[in-house]
Amino acid sequence: MKKVAQKLTLALLTITVCIALLVGGTFALFSQDITVTNHLVAGNIKASLTRERLEKDYLDKDGQIKKADPNTDSMDFTNAQYENLFGLKEGDMVAPGCSYTATMRLTNKGTVAFTYWLEFKLNGEANKLAEQLEVTVTAGGNTTTQPLSAGLTLGSADKGLAVVNASQDNSKYESTDFTVTVKFVSSGDNNAAQSLSVGFDLVVHAIQYAEVQG
Repeated sequence: MKKVAQKLTLALLTITVCIALLVGGTFALFSQDITVTNHLVAGNIKASLTRERLEKDYLDKDGQIKKADPNTDSMDFTNAQYENLFGLKEGDMVAPGCSYTATMRLTNKGTVAFTYWLEFKLNGEANKLAEQLEVTVTAGGNTTTQPLSAGLTLGSADKGLAVVNASQDNSKYESTDFTVTVKFVSSGDNNAAQSLSVGFDLVVHAIQYAEVQG
């Protein structure tokens, strides 16, 4: 009996040692931690708007309509809040037959491709002069003509006029052109527009081109 008890005791000790090794072993296994540090940098939309060409039939100092030589000097309108798109200065007048056409260039100087759409907004109430000013816009292969009094929108946030890609080469940016013409059309109600004034904003909306390519 004594030998049997010794064997049982030895067996129990052996089991206890094995369990202890197993428990202790969970803290002694080989391990390795790998940390990957990540960062994301957001791109940007940086559009510039310039006038590349100006053509006009204007009212000269003698009160006659005269055709000017085309002005091909590039003029930056990106941050111009008070510049006139057609080069009209304080005191310049318009009359039936006057016409102004500006060729505008929208350039992508950022890192994200964008589309754009155009909006003409009257500053104040429409009047007889606004009714006789005809606005024609050609952009992205589309041409739209409307009286200024009706306002004008070409394209939308969901349907841009053209895609302007970003460029990795800062010496050559991607761009697209559009033209804006304002013409004082003659009508049977010309006299009602005399001495009136009208102002409007051209708003160029640039929005990310979000379609996934591939």
